Amino acid sequence: MFLVMAGELMVQRPMVAGLRPEMNLLVRWIRENTDQSARILFEDQLRLYEDTDPESTHWTPLLPFLLGRDPRQFIGGEYQMAFILHHQFASFGDFHLGGRPIDLWTPDQLRAYCDLYNVGWVVCWSPLSHFCFDQWGQAHRVATLPRHHSANRPISDNPYVHRALTARGSLDLAARYIREGEGQYVIYRVTRPHSFVLTGQGHVAGVDLNRIELTDLVPSEGAVVLSLHWIDTWRTDPPLPVDPVPIPADPVPLVRISTSRPLKRLVLYNNYGR
Repeated sequence: MFLVMAGELMVQRPMVAGLRPEMNLLVRWIRENTDQSARILFEDQLRLYEDTDPESTHWTPLLPFLLGRDPRQFIGGEYQMAFILHHQFASFGDFHLGGRPIDLWTPDQLRAYCDLYNVGWVVCWSPLSHFCFDQWGQAHRVATLPRHHSANRPISDNPYVHRALTARGSLDLAARYIREGEGQYVIYRVTRPHSFVLTGQGHVAGVDLNRIELTDLVPSEGAVVLSLHWIDTWRTDPPLPVDPVPIPADPVPLVRISTSRPLKRLVLYNNYGR
């Protein structure tokens, strides 16, 4: 069982041993430097060299599992090739965000994306993604961690990345980002207020399998809109009308809970199979 949260899976499990040091460093950093107030936008990588590159070991979907009792909500990667509609606009992998190259996103569009999906941190590995978030004034580098990758692998010669970096900076600047390579995660903090409530006010007090507990809800114009993807089996306790809210670009609507009065506590749950 899982809970779809803006295109990603949310699970809670105990910590397990046996990770490589690079993986443990990332898990530890996330646990110690982020919180549950916002999502982590995570850049994935296509699995093109399954037999040769450790990038293809595909361990990143285990991150929510590995965080155990310190759950976080992720968006973007962890599995770029999840061919479900909920993942289409919420994807981030191989320097593509929401289906198009990251360098084609304007600062205003990045800001709107992070506001819509309540992004508080970004973890990325590609030189073009590093460049674009370095150029965006709302994102600030806060850590650089080693990434499990092929030893002595040649520096990426992706022609699109070269062209994009050269077009947006000097040749020296482009060369610097290319030399930085793909063997590290660069982590950014996004400066913005954190909230999973887009319309009205409220807090996410707890997230469990197929269940979200909301507190101190205050509607605006008769509703509370959540930064949460729609599924047809959403229900609330106490029972209230729950409807999809279409948004531009994303083929999957968000969730609107209709109420005329403030609520101290409300549970949104997936009624599938009940």
